[in-house]
Amino acid sequence: MLFLEFASKQKELPVINDNVLAQLMLVLEMMAKSAKQMDPLKTRYIPEIPEYPRIQKEITDLQAAMQISKRKPLI
Repeated sequence: MLFLEFASKQKELPVINDNVLAQLMLVLEMMAKSAKQMDPLKTRYIPEIPEYPRIQKEITDLQAAMQISKRKPLI
């Protein structure tokens, strides 16, 4: 089962602080905008959700992958 699918089936979900949620939404929106417009992506701070540290890691990895894919070939 996928991570988010598993988390959505939990009875007791953590409450995410509004500021943390706003930061996450901003990061994801900027990543989507960068991908859509084929612009370089600036690395942004991704807030931690203590109950789900994997979310921070996955978004960080995705940012890194997007930065690598935007580099021009050396040849």
